[in-house]
Amino acid sequence: MEKIKKLFGEVNMTWLKVIILALASAIFTAIMMMIPALKESSFQDIGITLDAWFVLAIFIIVNCKKWWEASLKTFVFFLISQPLIYLIQIVFGPEGWELFAFYKNWIVLTLLTIPGAAIAYLVKKQNILSVLILSVATGFLGYASIPYIKSVISDFPHHLLSAIFCIASVVILILSLVEKKGLKILAFSLVAVVMIGTFIYTNRASSYEASLGDGNWSYTIENDSIASAEIEGDKLIIKSKHDGNTYIYANNDLGEKIEYYVTITGGNVWVDRIEE
Repeated sequence: MEKIKKLFGEVNMTWLKVIILALASAIFTAIMMMIPALKESSFQDIGITLDAWFVLAIFIIVNCKKWWEASLKTFVFFLISQPLIYLIQIVFGPEGWELFAFYKNWIVLTLLTIPGAAIAYLVKKQNILSVLILSVATGFLGYASIPYIKSVISDFPHHLLSAIFCIASVVILILSLVEKKGLKILAFSLVAVVMIGTFIYTNRASSYEASLGDGNWSYTIENDSIASAEIEGDKLIIKSKHDGNTYIYANNDLGEKIEYYVTITGGNVWVDRIEE
């Protein structure tokens, strides 16, 4: 554990290391996303969810010596890694330039790392405020672990590695970054509350309502073993059937088309909307 703890606070986070880490994480993620045999597995979760990126961001932040350094280096890390993931897939994979439509959310998240990393730098202060700030990351990891755990239970060993990664990351981050026993207990307690709340809430989150707008709409599903859908008024109701990913295409008599990328994890429905 001592060797792991040194990774979070005792690494000289130079600009060269930030760039190498950005390139390595982007190449690894892109390769995972392009291997058909890994589809819908834990290995592709890094290209779909935020869990691993939270851990990488904290790794950079706590190894910086100034708050502004943490802010700039975290921003540059995401500025390099995220578009590169999509670019590699476009050049070497079967996807076309439309894949970059998924990058729009990362533009916002990348910009948010500037103030976010500056605030997160306070986790090094070893007080209640630092625990509360750390709990944003550990709480997110605890929240993210619930769909994975539910997936493991319902379809073992589906997403087992992702579940282990999230739980292990919570434990490692708290033990590495929080020194006082009382603050450790507080940190673990906050994560437990988030996980219990998420478990209760997500038991009801097995559907998603997408607003369609005017016109008479119809739809097609690429893989109806993953999700089902129905149109009620001006809404497309998407319901989970099995963990995995699929596309739903909707169009109306006005010539409008909407593409939905649907991810089912642990019975929960996550949807990215792409308008043409």
